[in-house]
This record gives sequence, C-alpha cells and structure tokens, in this order.
Amino acid sequence: ISRGFVRRAMGKLLGETQGGKAGKKRANPESDGAGGSAAQQGRIKISKIRMKNFLPYEDCCFSPGPQLNLVVGPNGSGKSSTVAAIALGLSDKAGVKVMKRGDLRMYIRKDQPSAEVEILLETPDGTLLSIRRVIHRDRPDGKESQFYL
Repeated sequence: ISRGFVRRAMGKLLGETQGGKAGKKRANPESDGAGGSAAQQGRIKISKIRMKNFLPYEDCCFSPGPQLNLVVGPNGSGKSSTVAAIALGLSDKAGVKVMKRGDLRMYIRKDQPSAEVEILLETPDGTLLSIRRVIHRDRPDGKESQFYL
C-alpha cells in the first residue's frame, strides 16, 4: 500500500464521524485533561493491541487503559517492541526507525514465516476500526508486508 494509506483512511473515517469536517481537533487549553474518556473528548483511542510472532512475543494481546499507561520490565523483555508494534501497525516504516532495524523481516520471531500486528481503534462515536499488518519473511511476489482494514 502507499505511504499515506492509513492516514487517508483515518481522515475519511473522521470526516464521516465529524459531520464531514476532517482534520485534527485541538485540545481546549483551559481543560485540565480530566474531561472524560478519549472518545468523549473527540479523540481516537487504541482499544487493543495484538502481536503474533513479533520479536519476543509469540502471541500477546493487551488493552491499554483510558489514561496514562506505563510499560515496565527488565532489559530485553519487549518494552520497545510494543512501541514498535504500534508504530508499524499505524504507519508504513515508522517502526523501522523506532527500533533501528533496516528490514521489516527482522521483526519476525525466529523460525516463523510471518509476524502480525493488529490494532483496534475506537472513534469518538464508538465505531471500532481494526488495522492489521502482516509482515512476511519470504513471499514469492516480493511483498514485505500487507495492511488490512
């Protein structure tokens, strides 16, 4: 897919949910940040993240909370891998920059043919959007990865 595929899809979705006005909603500078859930404040939130055969994770699924989320653990436990999964799931090559890996295939768990990242997003009106990216080790057609909406 093209570099801006996910951005355009999200813009179209926002355009439909905000009465045809696509674009970013600016935060109220007078707000203390405690104005309710992300959906109530007009923001899209990540509801679920699933990683399969992605770096240290064989199959891992978690749902971030509505406020601040901390990822803690010992060295090598997969903290940065979680950030890379979100970046790769939502953009074209951002995860490559996050983890300083030159090849998407380096994200695939050893001895596995592919890795998968799925991110479930919730829009302000409660609509759920699933974005899934599959990274392939060896494909005859040469495609490194594919996005699915």
